[in-house]
Amino acid sequence: MVFLQSVETAVASGAAVFLAVLWFVLAVALLVLWLIALISIGRSTATAVEKGVWSIVVLISPIIGAIAWLAIGRRAVAFPQRGAAGV
Repeated sequence: MVFLQSVETAVASGAAVFLAVLWFVLAVALLVLWLIALISIGRSTATAVEKGVWSIVVLISPIIGAIAWLAIGRRAVAFPQRGAAGV
């Protein structure tokens, strides 16, 4: 009986660790998405007002704002053309 309780405790502990790692990975992925959106907004050829509005949207609502910018905003705003040297 003690062995079964130990196994149940170990399984519960393993599940807790798995969930903690899963939440950490999800949080890092969302942080990366947020940073990519903000960097993309800064690099776009949008006007200063458009950049400001998009930045505020992404800062106020990080997940929805970042997804909206990456799905809609980037298509609406053209990016600067790079030269032959890639600079």
